[in-house]
Amino acid sequence: MAKHILSFAFHFLLCQTGRASAPVAPTPAPVAPIIDGNYTDKLAHLMIQALNGKLLPGASKTVCKAAYPFLLDTIVAIRVNYNTTMGIGTADSVVLGSDVVLHPMRVANFYGFMSNGVGEHLKSLNIFRIIFSMNSDKSHNTTVMALSPSGNESCVFANSQRWN
Repeated sequence: MAKHILSFAFHFLLCQTGRASAPVAPTPAPVAPIIDGNYTDKLAHLMIQALNGKLLPGASKTVCKAAYPFLLDTIVAIRVNYNTTMGIGTADSVVLGSDVVLHPMRVANFYGFMSNGVGEHLKSLNIFRIIFSMNSDKSHNTTVMALSPSGNESCVFANSQRWN
């Protein structure tokens, strides 16, 4: 009996659709995540970066801690206004009371925003770059970079010890 039911179902599909199988629904396009919103991060970690961009895990952090005691544990606020489908928008950050516009980095695998310079107040403190990055699950990192007093590396203050 089951054989006849399957045979009937096969015949029915063939007659109705001209095919021996049921129509396949198109695969829906992936939905771009919505990352707009307000974020705050505490700069709880300090890393040292060489001028070539390589992190120096064994480098002494003493000089950076002494030069920038006000950066460690400071709170950075970020407001993201970015259309992930179109790839258009910006992020705005507030670092030590100064507003800094962050521009899309257009890097694969995460949403990144980086400053193109900073205002006079942050420049006077030797801060030269702000970076905010976010994964599609909304986990995010904020990084504030300042020149090391030695001039041979950068002091990197971040809310996380991992980088995207």
